[in-house]
Amino acid sequence: PPCKRRKAGGDNAAACRRLRNRRREERTALYEKIDRHIAERDIFLERISELQNEVQGLRRSGANIDTRLAKENQLLRMQVTNLRSAVRSLVEGLNNVSDRLTATETEIL
Repeated sequence: PPCKRRKAGGDNAAACRRLRNRRREERTALYEKIDRHIAERDIFLERISELQNEVQGLRRSGANIDTRLAKENQLLRMQVTNLRSAVRSLVEGLNNVSDRLTATETEIL
């Protein structure tokens, strides 16, 4: 039976091409995720600004202290939630990329 000859570097080139395509897709997905988070952040910032204006209006009008404190607490909670969410998603994204790169490097070796 005749021997099958392999193309020199054919398998490695295909593997490299698949790896580059996978990394490109992951990068694109991360950019899309970042864009979504930026849009969410803008919505949160707008809402925070509205609440800040409302709190200042309540302060000027001399509203009940309990009402003012409740609004300020609501504002602070929104800010903390927004920041925690942003940090959590960024850390997850970085961990995913790091894990994938480590796995890919292990495959190559």
